Amino acid sequence: MTLAINIVLIIMIVIRSIIGIQLVFSARKSNMNNLYFLALYYLVGSFGLPFKLDFMDSQFIMMLFLNFAQLILLIFIHQTFYVQKKSPLLIIFIISFLTSVVSVFILGLYTLDPTIGEDLLYIAQVIGAVAGLCTFGWFISIAWKSYSRIALSTTIEDWLKMKYKLIILYSITIIIPLCFYFIPDSTAQGSPLIIPMGILAIFGWIVQYITWVMPEKLVQYFNRNYTGVTTLDQLPSEDEIMKLLG
Repeated sequence: MTLAINIVLIIMIVIRSIIGIQLVFSARKSNMNNLYFLALYYLVGSFGLPFKLDFMDSQFIMMLFLNFAQLILLIFIHQTFYVQKKSPLLIIFIISFLTSVVSVFILGLYTLDPTIGEDLLYIAQVIGAVAGLCTFGWFISIAWKSYSRIALSTTIEDWLKMKYKLIILYSITIIIPLCFYFIPDSTAQGSPLIIPMGILAIFGWIVQYITWVMPEKLVQYFNRNYTGVTTLDQLPSEDEIMKLLG
């Protein structure tokens, strides 16, 4: 079981790092500053995940990185989907920040003194899950609203519409495991849910890769029924894509 968890973590670290590095290049090429925040979200998180591996095993440090990365993602959502529009960023950011601080603080106490009990560790995990649910719940909501505005449009290409669907899909794969944190012992080592959640996590990361580092062949596949664009050099630039996402 431990070996399986380590394999899943390594796959997540690799995919997350590749996405982050690719997004840095895309941000430089397109001069879109909001992409830097998305790249930071992936890279900062990839720095934290190794601390969950057996030979490091520091949940406190891992969550410190992941919670910080999550706050960065909130800024990306705001800058991408709320260009010159009123945004609930402040409220969601405060909720996520406070829950993250409390969760990490409790994990820090547990790291220093494990005798404080597993119950307190469970509370920290639940509070941390609340922060994740706020972030990705918002992501799903705004992605769905944005997709609904363009779903019937004949001028926006199908592969761009697919980006919204993929954002929703991979956000759901993140939210589902977070919900299980509210069930005691459901995420503990030895739980029968660990393997299914690991498979779901790998699937989710593959979807994230496709979303943000979409290969040209997939662009062509998703665009196969679209008649407005005939050649690859006519496809929108990353700059135009992000503007459409807004």
